[in-house]
Amino acid sequence: INLVILYYFNLKTIKKRIDISSEKKFVHKMKLFFSMLGVTSIIIFVYILFTYIFVNINITKSYKGMLYGINAFLFGISIMSLSFLLSKFIRTIGGASGITVVISLAMSFLSGAFVPREILPEITVKISKILPSFYYVDNVIKISNADEFNKKILENIFTNFGIIALFTLIFGIISYLLKNFELEKISKENKI
Repeated sequence: INLVILYYFNLKTIKKRIDISSEKKFVHKMKLFFSMLGVTSIIIFVYILFTYIFVNINITKSYKGMLYGINAFLFGISIMSLSFLLSKFIRTIGGASGITVVISLAMSFLSGAFVPREILPEITVKISKILPSFYYVDNVIKISNADEFNKKILENIFTNFGIIALFTLIFGIISYLLKNFELEKISKENKI
């Protein structure tokens, strides 16, 4: 959803309207960022609501529920930052839909969301460690298997939280650098 929305904001006609608008570009970018954060939060809330209804985990009263919620929120934010990065490469609405399906399914299969990690080849598990979905699924497994949360289990869970947050930061930095590269390229083309 985020990638499709960003596709429309990257259209030349929309960019031209933003350029002639009295609103500063920074203000517009912040509005876009916070609206994407809102969309992502709504999707995560619906996911957590379904988890509460169908899995019977109370997100507000249970320690497991709170950890599930934090895990889902952090993963959702990392996927949002990935969509900002991917939006730099999308030129058509079909491309946005296609890349979303390919990347989400690939991340799910590699991380062990669809197929248990125990039966995946070792090389596949090693490759999946470069994806945020690996750490999300790892946390889901750790949280669901924990009878009680001792220091070691909590350290592992919070380490995975940190890694997911690091992916968010990396995707954001790469997206920012690509935007600056794109601006330099446009300014050089305008000089010629």
